[in-house]
Amino acid sequence: MTVVLSVEPAASAPALRLRPWRGEDAAALVAAHRDPLLRRWLTTSLVSEADARRWIDDQDEGWAAGVRFSFAILERGGDVGGPVGHIAVKGGVDPTGASAEVPPDPPAFPDKGHLHVRANAAAGSMSVE
Repeated sequence: MTVVLSVEPAASAPALRLRPWRGEDAAALVAAHRDPLLRRWLTTSLVSEADARRWIDDQDEGWAAGVRFSFAILERGGDVGGPVGHIAVKGGVDPTGASAEVPPDPPAFPDKGHLHVRANAAAGSMSVE
């Protein structure tokens, strides 16, 4: 399945493109996991490209099972420079909707952590935790 989502640029941020993680992203994942500021927020430790490929395989399994839809975030314009972030939409956990983990203010991340945004389709509402 090919899924690509795009967001137009804003005054404070470039245009973004979201797509599923791919095997060729392994080196970028390992490099990101070496960043000490980012590492303190991570629940995984990817020290080799083999570790990163296994992580990507786990993301593929989430897509196949329909319970976790993991995206690489790229600045629009192509894959030049590789992914600049990650977002996951989780489904199947909450029968009333899905959730997404979104950084509150990308320039301040990871110092401020992340938000959990939940949409309740039945009630037509959204909450931020």
